[in-house]
Amino acid sequence: MSRALFGSFPSIPQSQRSPVLKEVSAYIASLGARVLRPIEEAVALTSSSGTEIWRIENCQPVPLPKSDYGKFYMGDSYIVLQTKTGKGGSNLYDIHFWIGKDTSQDEAGTAALKAIELDAVLGGRAVQHRELQEEFETRLYVCGGKRVVKLRQVPFARTSLNHDDIFILDTQNKVYQFNGANSNIQEREKALEVIQ
Repeated sequence: MSRALFGSFPSIPQSQRSPVLKEVSAYIASLGARVLRPIEEAVALTSSSGTEIWRIENCQPVPLPKSDYGKFYMGDSYIVLQTKTGKGGSNLYDIHFWIGKDTSQDEAGTAALKAIELDAVLGGRAVQHRELQEEFETRLYVCGGKRVVKLRQVPFARTSLNHDDIFILDTQNKVYQFNGANSNIQEREKALEVIQ
């Protein structure tokens, strides 16, 4: 890791660093000179709950302006870091590296490599997801269960529907929710959580 992971970020004064950053700083120190300071500063910006997105440009991750979130182009690759606060106050991380269908091999490889490096900076605690752009296919999900509510994809067919569960239809432009007449409040809450 001889190059900076995420380019240059502004320095963050020691007094403003979060406990997560201190934990990451200790991990970075244990790695020695293989990991450079800009990685630490990138993690500092994402140490609270939220989403950060980087676009791969010239084989380097470049922060995407928040106004461009949700606008992914088929000729590019992106890294998305989602941070949530888990039980006990510790952060939970999901790293998605999104590969556009017309992206170059170099950019796709860089996105995968930088996702691994970011996971290492986060102490290997992130869940990594590889997302490939494909032609969109309408999907139907069922959200059901009495005590433990689970979401699973079902065939997009009328025979998949019933009055006991909640169904989510994901089309390219809209998401629809169908509440079965006999569905319970837990199923409705889970479905609402999923579609938001």
